[in-house]
Amino acid sequence: MLLDQLHCLRRSAEEGEQAAPPLDLDQCIADKDGPAKPSILEPLPELLSCIMDICDPWGTAAQGTVSKDLSEEFSSLLLQIADATLEIFDIDATTEMSPATQTGAANLMCAHLLSGLLEVGMEGYIRRLTGASQAFSDTHDAGQQLLLMFRQRQRLWGLVRESQSKKSGGVGEAAAARSGEARPAPRSGRSGGTVPNGPPSGPSPAFSLDCLLHMLTAIVEDGLALAAPTSAAPVAEDGAGAMCPHRALARDPGFQILTLESTTRMLRRAATCGTAEAIRAGIVSDKGLERTAMSMLQVPDWMALARPAYRTIEIVVSARAGQQGTGPRAVAESQLTQVAMACLHQLLAMPRGADEGEALLGCISNAATPPSPGGSVAEDGVQGILGILESLCQAGCSREVELWCAAWRQALRWMPDAAGAAARASPVVCAAHPRTSTQAAMSAASTALLHAEWEGRCADGGSQPSRSPLAFLAQVASRVAGLVGSSAPSPAESEEEEALPWINTGTVAQVADALVSLLEAELSRAERAVAWLAPGSAAFGSQEAATCSKLLQLVEVLSVLLGARPESGSLADALARLCTRLYRCVAATSRAHLAGKRGREAATSLPPGYLDLVARVNAAFTPSVYACVQEAQAVAGEGARPEGGKRARAAAGRLTRRVRKESQVVPALVFQIEEHEKQLIRLSRAGRLNLMLTAKRATNRDFKIQLASGRQPLAERCAA
Repeated sequence: MLLDQLHCLRRSAEEGEQAAPPLDLDQCIADKDGPAKPSILEPLPELLSCIMDICDPWGTAAQGTVSKDLSEEFSSLLLQIADATLEIFDIDATTEMSPATQTGAANLMCAHLLSGLLEVGMEGYIRRLTGASQAFSDTHDAGQQLLLMFRQRQRLWGLVRESQSKKSGGVGEAAAARSGEARPAPRSGRSGGTVPNGPPSGPSPAFSLDCLLHMLTAIVEDGLALAAPTSAAPVAEDGAGAMCPHRALARDPGFQILTLESTTRMLRRAATCGTAEAIRAGIVSDKGLERTAMSMLQVPDWMALARPAYRTIEIVVSARAGQQGTGPRAVAESQLTQVAMACLHQLLAMPRGADEGEALLGCISNAATPPSPGGSVAEDGVQGILGILESLCQAGCSREVELWCAAWRQALRWMPDAAGAAARASPVVCAAHPRTSTQAAMSAASTALLHAEWEGRCADGGSQPSRSPLAFLAQVASRVAGLVGSSAPSPAESEEEEALPWINTGTVAQVADALVSLLEAELSRAERAVAWLAPGSAAFGSQEAATCSKLLQLVEVLSVLLGARPESGSLADALARLCTRLYRCVAATSRAHLAGKRGREAATSLPPGYLDLVARVNAAFTPSVYACVQEAQAVAGEGARPEGGKRARAAAGRLTRRVRKESQVVPALVFQIEEHEKQLIRLSRAGRLNLMLTAKRATNRDFKIQLASGRQPLAERCAA
């Protein structure tokens, strides 16, 4: 049946044709010229891959015999595909590849099919070179065919990107390479997108797990591990400097990108396989049966890829650390390093718990060079991953450092206790290396360290007050406030500098942004906790106490930042939004207590945690908020006095934008403060308790008077 199907797709040269494609791709696509959207009828790569697995054309399998005709047909087809040019398949620089048109979509499907054929052919020759058979006598010719197929695939997708770039009005692949302009790099995670070496969209490369292992090993060992060639064909550089084809292939950056991208997709496939999820969930409890089920159902064994994949990533990054320069070569190296970081991200996201994480660290420890003396397996694995960061920092690869940090955050979720504590503090040691050439690298590492420590404390559940996430954010806020404020550092801030050396004048802006995002996350948790308060229920007391404790800690953190008096910029605006949300939470808590009061209960029934929260907000927090808003408005008023010319217009424009933003942020903040005080007054009347006793009403009244008197002149200055 397979032979008949293959014969139906074969094509011979027609009259007048010098050469014909070995396979008729038009038969595999439906509605190529019709009104409907084109679709693939026959997945050729899967068909040929099935034939290769069944017929074993070079005797690399250890079992079974199959039709000799099918084996010979497949071997002949591979030779024809390797010798065929893209022009034989009607693909050249003038071919339209836009998916928006009927013709372009059909041509793009042909390109996907042809790419899959070339990938199957590459795997066939890799099997032929690395198999156990002694029937193959010319290693050099097979390596040459393998290299030729790879270059045809490279040229194919180069033409696709060139065609799509011209269609969209951008620069082409060749023009971008000549100008040294870097194309958008692939980002880590599960999202797709254009990749430097592969198809812009469509199916993943057709390489099997065993083939990927050979490809990764080829990069690590500087060439394929040949199966004892029986001829005197060159397998290394000869006296004249000639290089064997498979070694040239292993050193090609495009091949390395293809290998790492294929590895990433294979890992992603293993992570999202429903069968694997079911097996891990306990359908198969015995480990031996689990491995058997995984093999029978063709679930990729991602752990088999761990060691060679990490070793390949390490080699790529080490090579990048030793190279500096610009131009097309530097652009290609940057793309290769970013693809390696995407692969590392997916690899570190694979473990589902400490057991798998420890096994992965063991694979990395065995692959790391050199292992640390006297260290445990987990520690050696952690040091191996940190060594990649150090190499990136030495090369000044800020974008790659960001990708590494995202991968590192994945690892900290399953990091064993033996290595977790040291792992969370180690990135700053690498990022602060004296050979770090860019401040952006240390900024990225500092932000990752902030997220890692916060996530680690969240995972611990805040078992100790000193280990709570908000206690750590308070330390970071104190350090940030000391750097953005204008006052001299206090002794406490000097201690924070020693404890948090990775927060400095070069990294404070990025750390402040990350701190704001984490405070927003904590406020979201507090909002959910307030929404779940159920007055009158048995759990109300414990829920209310935990909620008030969290809100009180948030008040302390925001008070520290308000003490720095940020007059303008993103930090001031973010603080105003955070304070607005905090007052909304406190007011909602007051409403919950009001709903729980029945008649005129004694005021002493209010819990002490809530009373402490109200006293802290009224006595110190609200005056600090008003003071910051007043200073920001005063600075805005001073900025409305330009000295003429362009400076006057620029200052007026900045002031206009500032007033427009404040017209939205400040009134919302003031409204929530008033709503908070309104709820306190209502609760005081219900419980016969003056909860406004600690409020500084004179300060609040003065602010409202100044705010009302300052709006009109400020608007007039903007209009002028």
